Amino acid sequence: MRPFDWQSRLSRALAARRETPFAWGRHDCALFACDMAEAVCGIDFAAPLRGRYATRRGAYAVLGDFAGGGLEQAAEKIASDRGCAEVAPLMARRGDIILAQIPIAGAPGDALGICVGERIAFAAERGFVQLPLVKARRAWRVP
Repeated sequence: MRPFDWQSRLSRALAARRETPFAWGRHDCALFACDMAEAVCGIDFAAPLRGRYATRRGAYAVLGDFAGGGLEQAAEKIASDRGCAEVAPLMARRGDIILAQIPIAGAPGDALGICVGERIAFAAERGFVQLPLVKARRAWRVP
């Protein structure tokens, strides 16, 4: 259940990450989305992933071990384990976890982000970037 001050907690968490440099295992798309979800509901969604990787290759190995696949399968498992129901992407609300295909190094790739209204925030080289919610492929309601 979201605490009464979840919106201000999410706003503070986003502000704290505004200038954070991208770093695998600290400020990447999965941990960013999970950290923002934790600000919303107080549940550490990324507990099974934290401290287990520091490189792109390590991230993919951990995701494979954790969920038997890539980022999408890990998101499904985390959502299931934490009681997050999947919702239609355009029904996502502020604070929900989003999976979208975004341009990564000039090519499209999956990334996890957090709904911030009609936009999705994703970890970026510095801080985060926002894209329109219509880019979402999947969404999970954060309790």
